[in-house]
Amino acid sequence: MSRKGMSAAEKSVKLLNFFRDSQSFFAIKEIEKQGAKATGINSMQIKDVLQTLLDDSLVRCEKIGSGNYYWCFLSDESRGNAAKLDGLRKKVAVARENVTSLEEKIAFEKAEREPAVSPISTTYRPSQQPKQKTDYSTSAAATSEACR
Repeated sequence: MSRKGMSAAEKSVKLLNFFRDSQSFFAIKEIEKQGAKATGINSMQIKDVLQTLLDDSLVRCEKIGSGNYYWCFLSDESRGNAAKLDGLRKKVAVARENVTSLEEKIAFEKAEREPAVSPISTTYRPSQQPKQKTDYSTSAAATSEACR
């Protein structure tokens, strides 16, 4: 079975392409008439699709006089992308600064820690030789005889 209609995403893409290809601005009635013909979207659904494009900031709207005018120019999109790119570059720079400062802190902490923590072999020095094994059985027998 084949699908009869378009999905909401397909409608949004078609209406957005209509705005980009026309490179003009439109009132809502013009969009309903011309957009319906160009995209194949029902004119009653154009308002809903247009609202989703407005919510996603893909189409701009301004009130001029008593009417609202809608448009989408490629230059607006490229400026938006450039602004996003600049914002992301700033975030990367801040993250790199954080990484270098944390690496410096780690190196400083390691340098402080090395003299305090030394291997056990250098700190352990037995003060005496181990004592010889004593035979308690003979000394116990001698003390028990002495007590009698």
